[in-house]
Amino acid sequence: GGSGPRGRRPRLGAPRVARFEGGGVGGVLLLSAQTARTYARLMLGCGLRGKLQQTMHYCLSVEVAKALEILGGPPSSVPSQPNLKALLTLVARGVSSLP
Repeated sequence: GGSGPRGRRPRLGAPRVARFEGGGVGGVLLLSAQTARTYARLMLGCGLRGKLQQTMHYCLSVEVAKALEILGGPPSSVPSQPNLKALLTLVARGVSSLP
């Protein structure tokens, strides 16, 4: 478990880590609990727990959002219906509220 393709662990390059640390990632789309768990492990492995308060996590369902709990409760948004159209509506609202 926890390995990427060919047995390698997924990693995030230094420029991407710096973007998360500096609040430069406005949002992340998470469509499955498995993807959310992988994302959470990646963020933990990069030392980003607690540094994701500037990043909105758009989760397809409550189950997906729960997979992020190990990150300390980063901001998340879940549509009222677990479907892609409803999720993209949330994303559009989030984007339209940006300065």
